[in-house]
Amino acid sequence: MIYRLAATTLLFSSLTIHAAQAAENGCNIKSAPEWPKTADIIPVSQHSPDGVTVDILNLPFGISLDDACSEMMEHTNGKVETIEMSLKSSKKIPLKFTYAIESQRSINDAESSYNEEDIFLRFSSPSSGSQLYHITRYIKFDDPVKQPLVSDLIGQLSERFGTEPFKKNYAATSEDSWFWVLNESGAPYDSKKKRHYKACEALSSIRPNEYNLVNPERECDISAQVRIFFGRTKEYAKAVQISISDLQRFRENSYNDLVGVEVYSNDIDFKQQTKTGGKAPKL
Repeated sequence: MIYRLAATTLLFSSLTIHAAQAAENGCNIKSAPEWPKTADIIPVSQHSPDGVTVDILNLPFGISLDDACSEMMEHTNGKVETIEMSLKSSKKIPLKFTYAIESQRSINDAESSYNEEDIFLRFSSPSSGSQLYHITRYIKFDDPVKQPLVSDLIGQLSERFGTEPFKKNYAATSEDSWFWVLNESGAPYDSKKKRHYKACEALSSIRPNEYNLVNPERECDISAQVRIFFGRTKEYAKAVQISISDLQRFRENSYNDLVGVEVYSNDIDFKQQTKTGGKAPKL
């Protein structure tokens, strides 16, 4: 089971889950056509340092919803669900879009090292290009013989990210966590600096008025957290959850999404006023 932040009800007015249907793009993706474009689309992998590949399952940050869903359909053999939500304007006018793709499956394959996999992908609205900015993947190894060494997992991730992780001290005895923070500039991250807890966490959702808290000083463009649940000993992993967020993309697109729903809301008001006309004076 994926352990992720619940979607805040202040941001989401409704959630609807759809099983993916066989279609031209391989998924049942729905978005209201009224979404206005409010900004230029941020290029794929824009905020990764030079020479560093930050992705899971070949899904780079910035990939479109359509392309990501097609990749997921292939990886999971069609076991994909799309989740739709409504984003409300300040005037409480909602506008719908597909904001997430989710897959939960058991794997009965003797050649697979893991037997359970959950994946959660989070996207911006059509106003900012329906871009992927958050990935969480959970895999479980019930067979003790197939449980990987924790040191191997951390070593592979450190090599991929091009930097060593840091740790936070938790009281939990059944798991441990490692963190990596990357910047487009390549500047090192100061893990001892005090900052708001939402500034550099691998977030998937925020309240509408909190986007300014995310990566305010451009010191954590991409944030990754790996939770490892211990297996037969603390040297082995029974389950692994990795959450990665392109926080700078998240920050910029969150603002653009809010602008988009406000533009739509104001346009609705203008059309209604034009249709009804002004109030006649008393004669």
